[in-house]
Amino acid sequence: MREIRLWVPDVDAPEFQERLDRAVAAINASKDGDEALRGYEAGAAEVWNDVD
Repeated sequence: MREIRLWVPDVDAPEFQERLDRAVAAINASKDGDEALRGYEAGAAEVWNDVD
């Protein structure tokens, strides 16, 4: 085994919610927003299926 480092967003940082809100608004405003969300969900499902 070896050590790896994984950097993730600090969800407690004040700017995190602002950035998240902007990202969600951009997806919702996009004509392809639903398609993008389906793609993200499919990718996440594939990752989680590999964990099992």
